[in-house]
Amino acid sequence: FEATGGGQVIASALRRGRAGSITLDGGEITFSGSDPTVGDRREKFGTAVANAGDGQSGLFADTQPNSRGRGGSITVRGGSLQLRDRATISAQTEGRGDAGDINIAIRGRTQLSNANITAAGRLAAGGSITLRTGSLNLDDNAAITAENTGGRTAGSITLNVGDRTSLSNSNITAESRRDAGGNITLNTGSLFLTERAAITAGSTGRGTAGNVRINTRDRLQMSDSDITTRAPRSSGGNIEINTGDRAASSLTFLENDSDITTNSKLDGGNITIGGAGVVAFDDSDIISRAAEGRGGDITLSPFFSETNPPGSADNFDGNDQVDLNASGQAASGRINTPDTSSIQNSLTPLTDASVNENRLLANSCVVRDRQSGRFVVTGSGGLPYAPGDASLSPFPTGDVQPLPETTEPQSWRPGDPVVEPQGVYELADGRLVLSRECGE
Repeated sequence: FEATGGGQVIASALRRGRAGSITLDGGEITFSGSDPTVGDRREKFGTAVANAGDGQSGLFADTQPNSRGRGGSITVRGGSLQLRDRATISAQTEGRGDAGDINIAIRGRTQLSNANITAAGRLAAGGSITLRTGSLNLDDNAAITAENTGGRTAGSITLNVGDRTSLSNSNITAESRRDAGGNITLNTGSLFLTERAAITAGSTGRGTAGNVRINTRDRLQMSDSDITTRAPRSSGGNIEINTGDRAASSLTFLENDSDITTNSKLDGGNITIGGAGVVAFDDSDIISRAAEGRGGDITLSPFFSETNPPGSADNFDGNDQVDLNASGQAASGRINTPDTSSIQNSLTPLTDASVNENRLLANSCVVRDRQSGRFVVTGSGGLPYAPGDASLSPFPTGDVQPLPETTEPQSWRPGDPVVEPQGVYELADGRLVLSRECGE
């Protein structure tokens, strides 16, 4: 299915009736572009297309300003989905009926480039967005938005992504101007936020901010990007991030002034980051502040930063250091990080005795190119400290004697046995060496 140059599918409620729903089943689904002559087209169709954007290609289930019916829902199922060049999927209500929901199920890749998926309300509640896809990529000011511009709650956003999710100069937002903001839930394999990307749940009115919950099986990596809940006139929402249990890669990595913040007037929201660890550089901050209430609690998995210890400056943004701050006018929240002092200065210095390469070469042998090597393990003793040293005894033989601080290298001396060569051998680079063949 392809809709370009302003191609639109519209289901609109004009008066008392409920808007119809839109269901699209396809393979490769593409929406792109807009119609520069949208005014002429609207004259033909009248008020039925009055809310269908500015001529963008897309799907529109809307209600008109004087309508009382509920908005219709939008369902999209397919193999891949691409929206670009201002294309839009919108479930929006301008009347008194609640907006419909948007449900998208894509087996493969979902790509938004300078495009939008929007569930919005004004006088009534906004709808919710649910997206299930193999991978998700947003770039060039793309947006997934659940909002309410009037006095009702915003809808929620739920994203289930099988593999990788990436946002570049794009945003995911659940926000209300007066009532409570919606929640954002993102389950994905890995998450990458770059070039001022943002995930935001908030309320600019008296409602509380929504919560943000992110679960990844692998890493979360942020560069010049933000994850935020905000409520300048109410209480902040919580941020919960879990990056799985892969110890080597399940990190939350912040760089280039990336921030994870809850900002509110009343009590601040809590920030919880689990996983293998949190690494922060380049003026990246984790902040939970409250202008008049209690700051939220911050709980982190092992935390590492270039600022040691991290700062707690009030003017944290732009101070060229990593900050952790849970301050509030009424009281400060708690900052909980695991104690990592046990690993500080715990590396054992290497011994001064170097490997005697002459001794190793004297006992070496050559192997034919086509002859495979063998690795034989016998016994259960420990490995020597260096090649050529005696093996460690697997059983105690009396009082344990400390090793000397320095070990004299064992070199060949007159009287020691000499391993005689068996012949002259040509190496791969043409050099000739005197050596012997390795024994069976």
